[in-house]
Amino acid sequence: MKKTFVKLNLKSLLPALLVFGSLLFLDVRANAQTLSPQNLDWKTAVEAMPILEGQIVQLDGQLSGLIIGSPAYENVLNHMTFYKLIYSALEDGVAVPDAVYNNIHSVSINKTDDDPQTPTIYTDLLNNAIDLLTN
Repeated sequence: MKKTFVKLNLKSLLPALLVFGSLLFLDVRANAQTLSPQNLDWKTAVEAMPILEGQIVQLDGQLSGLIIGSPAYENVLNHMTFYKLIYSALEDGVAVPDAVYNNIHSVSINKTDDDPQTPTIYTDLLNNAIDLLTN
């Protein structure tokens, strides 16, 4: 009787392991297809620095016309801070994609960490920088 019980448990466990293994394989495969910084045609640091400098000046000019603490003000301030961090990294000899991806979470957003909009803000900053610094 014990022998039959053990065989039954192993037989029912096998399909569950196969499903779990398949899901694990599919998850790894999906992650491998996500866009990475190496897949993009990045501008060189020499090309990127004047672009960033122009954006920083433009954004700085916009701040004076906005109400401090308003969402528009925070958005402009976040972009300006991010571009300054990227520019500083480029001055230190960091490659453009590394400067972008290494500094994205260095921007202090005036939101709580559990705010559902915080990931959206970081995604917006990252996408804007990618649009700006790729060919």
